[in-house]
Amino acid sequence: MSVKDFEKFLENIRAGKYTSPENPFYQGMLQRCDDAQKREAVAALESYLRGLAPVAGPPPPPDIKNPDFEWLTYESLFNKDKFKKPNQAFELGLYLIPLSSVNLYVRDHLDRQTLENLQAAFFPKGLDARDIVVLSKMHCSGWKQSNEQMSFKDERYIVLPYNYWDNTLTSNALGTNTAFHPLAKLEATWPAWKTASRTCVVRTKGVDPQKRAADYAWPFAEGDRVRQEPFSSHPSHYKLAGYQAMDFSVKTGVQYVGRDDQRNAAKDVVDGWRIGALRSDYVAAVDVEWEMTLEQGYLRTPR
Repeated sequence: MSVKDFEKFLENIRAGKYTSPENPFYQGMLQRCDDAQKREAVAALESYLRGLAPVAGPPPPPDIKNPDFEWLTYESLFNKDKFKKPNQAFELGLYLIPLSSVNLYVRDHLDRQTLENLQAAFFPKGLDARDIVVLSKMHCSGWKQSNEQMSFKDERYIVLPYNYWDNTLTSNALGTNTAFHPLAKLEATWPAWKTASRTCVVRTKGVDPQKRAADYAWPFAEGDRVRQEPFSSHPSHYKLAGYQAMDFSVKTGVQYVGRDDQRNAAKDVVDGWRIGALRSDYVAAVDVEWEMTLEQGYLRTPR
């Protein structure tokens, strides 16, 4: 085949005129080629046909239903596969830690009822709502000033949750063991639903601090079992319409985010809490200072 005719043949191949090696027009043109031209023409058609092959795309979406567009279901099940978490309710373990081992920060402008709800859940004995605010100001020296004195005299401790589902015995998360603080495990638990990496929505409630477990040990094997199971939408998922006044967002240290061990990323140690506390106060201040007066049509900015 002449050079000019062969170049036209290649041009037709690359333009998709021949969609199969068995195409009779292709075969007729191929018979006119010398051996070198045949090899080049066959390679050109193979290259073209490879380009037509379907390209592997992302896997189809999982068979997960979220007809009510629940926020926590999106946060847990619609995540990357290694960070995916079950959206069903589970129980957070609880333990007691001496109040002397913690610093307490309370957001400014917190309404009285919310403060009392927090007191009932986290401070079952030894602190009332007023004392919580006073102690927060004492711990925030230079930030929240107060000359008030504490009113309580008896035993002081705080109830904290522990997410044993996403930790192991080697985790550095507070509550894993009693190596650094004198902790006591409680028999009671709090229902919770997973959301962001270390955060859960927790349905808190008052507990009896005298009902304590005989040993300080957590069933870490339960978390290992769940991480091996496929995750699908569960009837017990958190429903925003069912929000209760004792539901709070709680962050704890975790070793696992979904199925991924994040200990090297220090996810088992909750840091930056001072910045978080300052940010909460700033948001509260902005909420108070920003006032929209629709009747007068102006917006007053923060002072």
